[in-house]
Amino acid sequence: YSPKAQNWIKASMTSLSNTSGYMASATWDAYDIHLGSSTYFTNTTARAIYGNNSATAARTVTFYVTNATAVKLMGRNGNSSNTNRVVSMTIYECTDNGDGTLSEGTTAVTTQRNTTTNSNVYLSYTNLNAEKIYKVVASVMRGYLYEIGFQTPIKSAEIIATPTSLSFETPVGVPVEKTFNVKGNELLGDITATLTDANNVYSIDASNITVAEAESGTGKDVTVTFSPTTAGTFTGTITLTSEEADNMTVNLNGRALAPEIIADPEILNFTTEVGTPVNLTFDVLAENLSDAITVTLADENGVYTIDTESISIAESEDGKTVTVTFSPTEFGTFTGTVTLSAPYVEDVVVTLNGLATEYFDVRISDAGLTTLYLDYPVQIPYDEYDPDILGVFYIYEIAGKELKAARLNETIPAYTGVIVQGNSNTAECPVYRFPRVAEADPLTRPSYLSGSVVNTTVAAVLEETPGVVYTLGRGSDSYINFYRYSGKTLAANKAYLLLPSNNAKEFSLVVDGEEATGIKALETMEDNGAWYTVEGIKLQGKPTRKGVYLHNGKSIIMK
Repeated sequence: YSPKAQNWIKASMTSLSNTSGYMASATWDAYDIHLGSSTYFTNTTARAIYGNNSATAARTVTFYVTNATAVKLMGRNGNSSNTNRVVSMTIYECTDNGDGTLSEGTTAVTTQRNTTTNSNVYLSYTNLNAEKIYKVVASVMRGYLYEIGFQTPIKSAEIIATPTSLSFETPVGVPVEKTFNVKGNELLGDITATLTDANNVYSIDASNITVAEAESGTGKDVTVTFSPTTAGTFTGTITLTSEEADNMTVNLNGRALAPEIIADPEILNFTTEVGTPVNLTFDVLAENLSDAITVTLADENGVYTIDTESISIAESEDGKTVTVTFSPTEFGTFTGTVTLSAPYVEDVVVTLNGLATEYFDVRISDAGLTTLYLDYPVQIPYDEYDPDILGVFYIYEIAGKELKAARLNETIPAYTGVIVQGNSNTAECPVYRFPRVAEADPLTRPSYLSGSVVNTTVAAVLEETPGVVYTLGRGSDSYINFYRYSGKTLAANKAYLLLPSNNAKEFSLVVDGEEATGIKALETMEDNGAWYTVEGIKLQGKPTRKGVYLHNGKSIIMK
């Protein structure tokens, strides 16, 4: 129904039943909460005896009204000569208790009766206060009641929007939503929302374009989305229209913030030895991003790695440090790039320049010996270090429990395990620098020392070639030999001895009749003919087992 178009709001009962002589039960869908409450039609249902002169009791219907200025009953008295033909209406003013219950007055506002026989009956009261609640009791005796109506105040049609303007601010590419509420008074039809947007940055959800007449009474939220794809300020309007109501306009004002990515520094210069990773970092700071930053590495040589492939919006706003690792496996210069990209922002490129130095450092242990295994040839730096201090040996024969070694005088071929002997007379173990060469003369005899250029495990070695692994070490009695290895991991660029399964715990090292010098600070040992271990432990007489010793200021390898 529409209060504007029709003054009298009618709720007709169902038609008479000629076969039963009774009016069927009536229902009424009411608008107001009191008219639709559980107290509606609380007494006898809306039907009255018709054509039965023997009825002795009235049929009564009770209901409540509010927001009404008048109530009207329409019915008909019977046509019998019996005078008990009555249609009546009594109205009481009520008080809302605030808890869903009503208290009615004891004195009726009005009481009306019609006893005219065989005639239509019209009872009405037109002085109701639309702000108050009333109880109406309607009765019929030997007649019937066929219609009840009430009148509401006539109001002007109106569209109400709250608020009447919306302001948006968001980074480019980040949609943001805001809502406004639409209500209507006394409208004849639905409210239609029309968007005007020259830049195509605003949108209304399809379900919000129309606000149904039934929704306008209680109000409905309309959602507006601002989705900018470029930076700047943007305006728009939403016009609300409905029949007999003036148009209402909601203004839209949006600001899109420009995104930015900064990398500091934008150039990283690396210098390191081959096989020794080095890290450099750059900082990333960003504002007004719509999504995470993608970090992409371009490196055709495979010598660089990065510690992240994505930087979240929160991380970039706080500042994020990205670590780049340069891990060259061969000598030379290497370039690469790290590209920082995100939607709606220009890419930022960090340039990587790497220099892999052309030498390999060999660190001598405090025992004066170490092993070396490389996958490329190197020069033995006798021109920089005293050959009496530095020595390089390879094992060419295994005789019983002896390892026979020969000295190398110029280069070490690739994939050749060797033993390096040097001076360790300083607090820190000395480092000998071995330059790389293009090629090396092949060995004249086989080499029995194996190795790996990366960290590996004994399990991996034995899976490839079953046997027993021996490594250069110092036993509990201070003798330096190759001992059965009990550990799990083998270090990169170290040599080891891999033999078929046997019960030997150690193998002695014997050089081709040569003295092995430079193991320890020989000048610190007394030149009194005594024998010492490389640790400086004085022995009782000449050693009886093979190994490396100090005697008369020299390092001696016993056969």
